[in-house]
Amino acid sequence: MAEIRLFGATTKKELNPDLWRSSGVGLHDNIRNALLKICDEFHKYLKVEQPYQDAVVSGEQATYTWNKTTPIRMFLVMDIPAEPWTSPLYHAKKELFVSRYEFDIKGYSVDIQVISEISEIAYDGIFSLVDQSWTRKPTVPTIDIDREGVIRQVQYYINLMERIQAIQDSEQKFRYLHSFSDESVL
Repeated sequence: MAEIRLFGATTKKELNPDLWRSSGVGLHDNIRNALLKICDEFHKYLKVEQPYQDAVVSGEQATYTWNKTTPIRMFLVMDIPAEPWTSPLYHAKKELFVSRYEFDIKGYSVDIQVISEISEIAYDGIFSLVDQSWTRKPTVPTIDIDREGVIRQVQYYINLMERIQAIQDSEQKFRYLHSFSDESVL
């Protein structure tokens, strides 16, 4: 029997301390200022007249699922026309901007894009750099895993695969696989 190890979830009990104050009420001032400078540079690069309404941080780094490899995701909220060409245009400008300038804050890459509404952001946490407040405050996820149940299911599929691999006849193997076609994995 193969050894089965089940690792814990990757949620944290606190927001990334490299970026956030210990209470989670806001970003460290130097981080916020650096992010606002990037927003301003990006806005200048866009060469548009309308100002941005908000600049927000979201993504894994604004939730309890951050890790050392996830980027800081920023969004400029702007009143952009709802034309078919606007989204590809702003995306292309964003790609040119990030290819020309590489931003790194405390070892984390920075990604930035333009959106027209906060509701376009699917992440749990959204922090306004302009207002210095949470638009959508993240919550610590509670994960309840039935470890024994997971291990039983994994062992079942390991055994199933071993039985299938042991079948020499292709037709018999196909019929055996077909009999499990309702299984979620097959």
